[in-house]
Amino acid sequence: MNLGLVLKLLHVLAGFALVGGDIGRTIALRRAKQATDVKIVAEMMQLFTFLTTRFVSIGGAVTVVLGLITAGIQGGPVLILGFLLGGEINWVLASLILYAVIMGIVFSVSVPRGKVLGQALGAAMGQGKITPELTAALNDRAMNAAHIAVEILIVLIIILMVLKPF
Repeated sequence: MNLGLVLKLLHVLAGFALVGGDIGRTIALRRAKQATDVKIVAEMMQLFTFLTTRFVSIGGAVTVVLGLITAGIQGGPVLILGFLLGGEINWVLASLILYAVIMGIVFSVSVPRGKVLGQALGAAMGQGKITPELTAALNDRAMNAAHIAVEILIVLIIILMVLKPF
């Protein structure tokens, strides 16, 4: 067994953490939206935050770093940057671009809207009930669209990694 294969395995395992965390947080968010008790909303949002910070964020970062190291070992910068360096394999570069788009969505939409949701949850907890502001924050169209877009982009990256179409 060589270093490239070990790194590839670790890269895939980190990807499992990312995808598993994303599936879990999607379920937690759905349950929070359906809850009729503010305490359940708070618990589900706590789970959502845990999965995001411990699995999705860390898993995503480790997946990218290990992917870059693995690609570098297996094919050097040409494999990573494809046609930009005269290479013929471009799926790694496409994956990096999609990951950059994900980061753009996260920092421009998800993080700011998540802060609004956190404030609405705090106020609702103080009142001991689900408030219209909390309901509105949970059902924020931009936040929900961003979450769906990120999930689609993650699936596209997985498709690129598996199929290596170009």
